[in-house]
Amino acid sequence: MIELSVVVPCYIEHIKNINNIIGDNISNQTVRPDELIIVINPIITSYHNQMIKKVFDGAKKKYDFIKFVGVNTKCTPGKARNLGIQQSSGEIIIFSDADDRYHPMRNEVVSKIFKNHDCDAVMHGFSFKDLNFLNDNIDYESILVDGCKIDVDHQTNMKPKENNFEIHHGHGSFKKKLLEEIKYNENMVPGEDGEIFRRANSKNKKIICIDAKLSSWEPSGTWRN
Repeated sequence: MIELSVVVPCYIEHIKNINNIIGDNISNQTVRPDELIIVINPIITSYHNQMIKKVFDGAKKKYDFIKFVGVNTKCTPGKARNLGIQQSSGEIIIFSDADDRYHPMRNEVVSKIFKNHDCDAVMHGFSFKDLNFLNDNIDYESILVDGCKIDVDHQTNMKPKENNFEIHHGHGSFKKKLLEEIKYNENMVPGEDGEIFRRANSKNKKIICIDAKLSSWEPSGTWRN
């Protein structure tokens, strides 16, 4: 089994972000993943097929470990994530969303925490509509927050110590064996990303929170269309 997989659920509208997707998850990262899996949906028209072929033929020439999973119907975010999990081979799965941006040290920091702390899941902080975090210097020794718990009264809040870690997008990472056990809720839109952490917490899984902004979130609302 390979070590690190990155899974990106990608609506067809976000194909225009392909350079950011590849840059943020591969070429700009201090640690590259062993595979990048992009789940694209919905692929309905011949134009969609032509556009995807052109974009991804070029990408695969440069990175042969990119895998594209096409779906003919529109998926919920949970279903797209589960399809990516099924196609992945890594022991650790990091999720990215196609319309967000990620810090260059994200893969390095997350994979190091899994190795050093033998945890089941990792959650990191995020920036809201602000890309200045991309230049932040990440001090690994000062960013860990122990005792990460979920507020059961609000499924999208993580509460490590005195801080709230809200879950809004693809900024969670998991051991694959945990995801095979609990899977994403394919019928919940939105909120599937927070709900899976709540279930992991209810099973007493070890969750580590990172007090560092490693992604930027800007809501696009594509799941509503």
